[in-house]
Amino acid sequence: PAAAAPAAAPSKTYGSILSALDVARAVCSTAFGPEVAGEISGSKVAEVMKPKAMLPLCPDTATMEEALDRMLFFRQNCVLVTDPDDAANLVGVVTTRDALIAFSEGIPLNVLIGHWMFCFGSSVSPRIVEADVPLVGAAAKMSHACLHHLVVVAPGTEEVVGVISSLDLARAIGCLASAADEARHSAL
Repeated sequence: PAAAAPAAAPSKTYGSILSALDVARAVCSTAFGPEVAGEISGSKVAEVMKPKAMLPLCPDTATMEEALDRMLFFRQNCVLVTDPDDAANLVGVVTTRDALIAFSEGIPLNVLIGHWMFCFGSSVSPRIVEADVPLVGAAAKMSHACLHHLVVVAPGTEEVVGVISSLDLARAIGCLASAADEARHSAL
């Protein structure tokens, strides 16, 4: 007897994958209800960011492998790259996305992170946001520059106090939306 033909797969079309950066873009639109939008506009970067003490640091003389090892050890998606002579002087940020780009280009793990950042044209300046900026402002900066991580500085200074990622932003929006739903249901 002839084998039965395999069942046809359901015909579903998927356009793309939703990322945390997409959530940042949504914050810049009118995608959220008035309760959540009000909470988002009133929340500041400092309320959502990861403090600097939780983040890995490495000098720009470290290798790509050392930077990635620090990300893994700290369980973070970025490492702050500093001047080897002055750890308070931030010279860049390396993210998991940067690591994927380096691997896809065949960059060896023993390349110095500072050299790779220079060749890659990486700069910290477009990533700077002040801690007192509303979340909507951080979301707009992420969305406009297609950045998943912003370096947070103390207002009016260059002192790094933390990092906010698009995932941090998505988590905050999720919490705000849940709180708005609970408030709405308890009012009924």
